[in-house]
Amino acid sequence: MEDDLKDSEMDQLKQRHAVLIVEGILLFNQTLINDVADVRLFLTLPFHEAKRRRDLRVYEPPDVDGMFELLVWPMYVKHVAEIDGIHKLSGLQSKDEVFNTVLGDIRQAWATYGPASEGILTGF
Repeated sequence: MEDDLKDSEMDQLKQRHAVLIVEGILLFNQTLINDVADVRLFLTLPFHEAKRRRDLRVYEPPDVDGMFELLVWPMYVKHVAEIDGIHKLSGLQSKDEVFNTVLGDIRQAWATYGPASEGILTGF
């Protein structure tokens, strides 16, 4: 992202805003994360795509037969159901669609900071 911003915009961004990206579904169950996050996003996948992607990974030790269906997927569904107030995006969208949605959410959140945030991230 930094390469895509003009130097002056990046200087403004570094001076006025801090951005921290954290990853992991269970983080949304942590009150501290929810209390300090201005933007919370979660990429979702349907069963068949999540299974396909997991099957492409190599785990050491390897998954036991049925682990995804019996443990991983049911826990994913449980935790997704428990998280509220989070913008859930389809992981089936193109990278550009996801990027544009995320950027829009960030711009909207930063707009609440008033004039200090104007002009930031306008080069996209």
